[in-house]
Amino acid sequence: MRQDQAVEVALRGQAVGVLRPKRTATQHVSAFFRQKPMGAVGAVVAFILILVALFAPLIATHDQYRPEVERVFAMPGAEAWLGGDDLGRDVFSRLVYGARISLYVGLLSSIIGGSIGMKVGVASAYFGGKIDLLSQRFVDGMMA
Repeated sequence: MRQDQAVEVALRGQAVGVLRPKRTATQHVSAFFRQKPMGAVGAVVAFILILVALFAPLIATHDQYRPEVERVFAMPGAEAWLGGDDLGRDVFSRLVYGARISLYVGLLSSIIGGSIGMKVGVASAYFGGKIDLLSQRFVDGMMA
């Protein structure tokens, strides 16, 4: 029996229901891209950012910290793709290495915020009553 054919579940010779065929990972990804195109664009951008952060030493064209006098406020070109900054450092190389720091700060702040929020939420739900009400108002005030 092929995978794309429907499978009938039989109980004592009577058809009870029809199960959909199991979807492959490629079908799941293509369905996600069709149903949620903005989420798919965000996933692609995040994937590219992770790849750039992982392979920063291979992608960067210059040392990110070494200033060069001839590259002070340099225009973008073949030597420096995004030009130079006020100290003569390569902007592209600093941008590539900055992806590592951005990912680290983003992940760390999400983990810390999620764990603190989870502890406050569990304590609020456990104690209930006025403590629950006060903690909700405090969180609402922080969000505002």
